[in-house]
Amino acid sequence: MSLTNEDLQAIAGLLQPINKDVQSLKQNQLRMQEELTALTAQMKQTEQNLRGEFQVQIQQSEQNLRTEFQQSEQNLRTELQEQIQQSEQNLRTELQTQIQQSEQNLRKELHSEVQILRDEFKAQIKQSELNLKDEFKSRIQQSELNLRDEFKSQIKQSELNLRDEFKSQIKQSELNLRKEIRSSENLILEEVSRVHHILERHMNDKTRHSA
Repeated sequence: MSLTNEDLQAIAGLLQPINKDVQSLKQNQLRMQEELTALTAQMKQTEQNLRGEFQVQIQQSEQNLRTEFQQSEQNLRTELQEQIQQSEQNLRTELQTQIQQSEQNLRKELHSEVQILRDEFKAQIKQSELNLKDEFKSRIQQSELNLRDEFKSQIKQSELNLRDEFKSQIKQSELNLRKEIRSSENLILEEVSRVHHILERHMNDKTRHSA
């Protein structure tokens, strides 16, 4: 079955609104593409503007953060420095107090020990002096009895010399002992040993007493 001209005209009449709609759609599509291109350009410009603004804001924020960080760091350094200085001062004060207390305690202990040693050595020296006096007294008396007539003048002279010598030696020994007691206990012991050695030497020196 073939289409007649009327059919074709009818179909053309039906397609004519469709063609108009298609043309309208094409125009709308072109307009939308133009609008889309404009929107794309606007979005790019907006994005560029936003990037610029955000970059400025970020730079400003970074600058502010750096300034705040530097200020915080400076404040922290100042605070730490003050704390360290205060700790050092407290430590120095505490150590100084401890050192002073230790020195005071040590001085008390040394003074007590020196006093004890001084009393002991004084007692020993006194006892040694008493023993020497008794011994030399008996020897002198015996020498006086044996040699009174012949060596009377010599005995008197020897007695005077011995007394002066022993007084001088005892005084010198006491001075040396006092000085050495103040310096240290070891020197005190050595000096006392030396004094005893001197006394024993004089005690055992027969020629000196017999003279």
